[in-house]
Amino acid sequence: LPIVGLAHSPIAQRRMALYRGVVSVLFDTREMAATELNVRALAELQARGIAAQGDQVILTRGDHMNAHGGTNTLKILSVA
Repeated sequence: LPIVGLAHSPIAQRRMALYRGVVSVLFDTREMAATELNVRALAELQARGIAAQGDQVILTRGDHMNAHGGTNTLKILSVA
């Protein structure tokens, strides 16, 4: 299964690229509510052909964006 890292900056994108099996995608998360982030992330994956309608995606993120080590949320989402 593909592992996709949505990076908020080119620096984060380059760091993610060091992990084996991870595809990093530049994705702007500034000034975005959590529900909007979920919808836009799924739309980005669909646009890139990574996810299709009916797929399930595990999304992890932090409540405080740009905080190192702040991942505290895991959601299983269905692509509509």
